[in-house]
Amino acid sequence: MNLMLEKTLKMPMRTLTASLIACSLFSFAYAQSNVVNNPLTSNADLHRQDDIQKIATITSTIDKPTVAPVYKSNQPNRITTTLKQPTDTARSFRWFTSEAAKMPIVLISMQSDMKNAKAYPAQASTVESHYLERDKDGFFIYKVIDDKNNVVRYFTDKGISDITWEPKKEAKNKNEAVAIDITPVQEMIYSADIQGLSPATTYYYQVGDQNGELSQVGQFKTSGAEQNAFTFIQYTDTQNAYWNEHIRNEAQFGADTLHQAQKKAPEAEFVLHTGDIVEIGEAEDEWLDLMSQSQASLLNMSFVPVPGNHDEYGLNKTDLYLNKFNDHFNVDSAGNIDGGSYYSFDYNNAHFIVLNTNDYKNKDKKALGEAQLKWLENDVKQAREKGAKWVILSYHKPLFSKSYHSLQDEDVQNVRADFMQLIDKLDIDLALQGHDHVFSRTKSLKYADKADSFVNAKIDNAQFTYDENHYKKLISPAGTTFIIPNTGGTKAYDAIFNKPLAHIHEVRPKLNWLTQAQLDHYNNLFEIGYQPQDSARFKTKHENYRDSSDQNFAVYKIEGNQLTGEVYQVSGDLSKGESRSVKLVDKFYIEKQ
Repeated sequence: MNLMLEKTLKMPMRTLTASLIACSLFSFAYAQSNVVNNPLTSNADLHRQDDIQKIATITSTIDKPTVAPVYKSNQPNRITTTLKQPTDTARSFRWFTSEAAKMPIVLISMQSDMKNAKAYPAQASTVESHYLERDKDGFFIYKVIDDKNNVVRYFTDKGISDITWEPKKEAKNKNEAVAIDITPVQEMIYSADIQGLSPATTYYYQVGDQNGELSQVGQFKTSGAEQNAFTFIQYTDTQNAYWNEHIRNEAQFGADTLHQAQKKAPEAEFVLHTGDIVEIGEAEDEWLDLMSQSQASLLNMSFVPVPGNHDEYGLNKTDLYLNKFNDHFNVDSAGNIDGGSYYSFDYNNAHFIVLNTNDYKNKDKKALGEAQLKWLENDVKQAREKGAKWVILSYHKPLFSKSYHSLQDEDVQNVRADFMQLIDKLDIDLALQGHDHVFSRTKSLKYADKADSFVNAKIDNAQFTYDENHYKKLISPAGTTFIIPNTGGTKAYDAIFNKPLAHIHEVRPKLNWLTQAQLDHYNNLFEIGYQPQDSARFKTKHENYRDSSDQNFAVYKIEGNQLTGEVYQVSGDLSKGESRSVKLVDKFYIEKQ
């Protein structure tokens, strides 16, 4: 712990707070709670940075290392406050502990020192979490198995510093595979839905046990009147993979992206994450790593999560964990919980919809099933009838992006015509997307028949002006703007549709049907789009080595009849101790007259 503290004390104050929480409050270390190699420790704490490109020699053995028990903590952790209707007088909460609290509560105060706090009861339930097996020093224990499922050898990830390494590389021939076992652990999750709050008010809160451990103080602001301006943040695809925890910890980049966004927009009232929060939903290590390192930021404002495909994945590719997303977030579910849920809420003069593109398990294999599309139509109609001026849609798998998923994912193509036609019919203003780890923003788009556009889109020739910095302002557009703010993590995709057609066919053979005329038509739908990382791997692959130090986030402000969007790029290699810079890379306006 001394080494961790020595490193931590060199961090900026906000990062220091997050690290101290991760180290002291959320140390689900395996075996001793004082080992230096705590599983929540960043890569910078574990490896010399001048060795980052060296390939380590792995010591394998047929004898399995001793599996350390999962460290228990009853300090509230993985804490989020989320939005349900009505957002002006209510808030919802979720958190975890190892053992049951005797009197689980949420304390709410209008003062940061928690004076005169009111206690609200919380409901507790048990959940089985799957933690990956580790040795006494916190390193993952892998096994190589043959085609008869016999263990050939064991190894750990101790000493590995090659950023191109993946566990599967330790298989020596085609008859071998690499696997990792889990330790099932019963944990407690707590839920609370607080009513009777005052609109447009900043509140402070703690969660925990009335007669036991309480969390650090968090805060949130309730929504207000229709005329009140407000700001919110979007980031996406933090998607940290467990096997990188001790090599180039991806969770620290996701946590810092959110931290930098809140520094840039401290007035923001909530943050919206458009999915793929983790790499493998089953692996609780990944949720714990990311949410612990992000905890100081998550305590700072409300969180709006969108389910991503990776958030339901199991270690075994045939297994899906359909409740994992909703285990971690206390959000509504208008339909069945299915790898996530879909829901909506009003905020001042805007209506927000969160869709679930994990809804592909239907007879038509559509990313959005008929029931969800029907719900979307009714939900937006009701919001318009109640006077919503802005309607903002969020979902994970994109209709439009500069990388391959938007034109290749079968479940998206199956629903494209129906979904795009409905978006146009409902006059959606802004569509916030994820999944493709690349920055892109479309022009204002309307629905088009397949005969006129293979992607069912045409440009809405809305009037526009420019601001003093030559950023475009759309005037009463009839179409929808679709945006992806790249990634909040380290896994980046090349903007392959900016490359020659031959290159697209080479790196994504499933797109060999794409013609030059189609590519030109598709690219013309975008206002801007690119990948900020210049990876050498993009010469032959569509994705990098999960080594990007360039992350992005977006900040949106709604003020009466005007919506302003700003996209920022964060740069700097945290694993090498570099400071991070933040710069504006895009700005746009939508104005209603």
